[in-house]
Amino acid sequence: MKHTDFHHLGGIPADKLSDAVQKLRKTPEHSIDSHNWGIGNSLPRATFRGGWNSNAVFLLFEVSEPESLRRFKTVNAPVWRDSCVEFFIRPDADRPDYCNFEFNSLGTLLSQTGPDRENRAFIDSDEASQIRTEAQYIENKEGKGGNWMLAISIPEAVLKRRGVALEGGTQYRCNFYKCGDDLKDPHYLSWNPVETAEPDFHRPEYFGLINLKSEI
Repeated sequence: MKHTDFHHLGGIPADKLSDAVQKLRKTPEHSIDSHNWGIGNSLPRATFRGGWNSNAVFLLFEVSEPESLRRFKTVNAPVWRDSCVEFFIRPDADRPDYCNFEFNSLGTLLSQTGPDRENRAFIDSDEASQIRTEAQYIENKEGKGGNWMLAISIPEAVLKRRGVALEGGTQYRCNFYKCGDDLKDPHYLSWNPVETAEPDFHRPEYFGLINLKSEI
């Protein structure tokens, strides 16, 4: 099982993403590169960095890919069909519920909570509006793909309602993904390997571990 620390980012407010990005770039970068099912030939390079404070969890995804789709613009649209990065977290190891936060390269959000793939409740529009994103996209010369960055803050209030406490030393089971179902050459990559016969991101038993590192 892979594991990593989310470093404390000081007192940055949840809406100050540019300040968070500066600090996140000083933290370790992790590759989303487990090619679990061998699907896809021209694979992207995808990484994430993570941090936290009492206000929010902050994430920074960076992707370079030969093919991109960036179509969906409404909350809870099927962003996994576009070029998409995803963060899954299980708040309590003794309970089955887990949360998925999925984003295309425009920053469009899909989020659900529930015990398995089929029984999930979508985030409502009020909570979704509290999750901030900042996206940058540079198309490659061929006009088929590009390099993109997505910074995200998921505020404490949203996480608390799902059982995630932002306290130093707390550990959570998580996984990070990169996909693109509707690409001509689709792919399904994960940070922690997923040992299933077919692509399936909704498998908490294969989540890795993150530790909310206390402020020094």
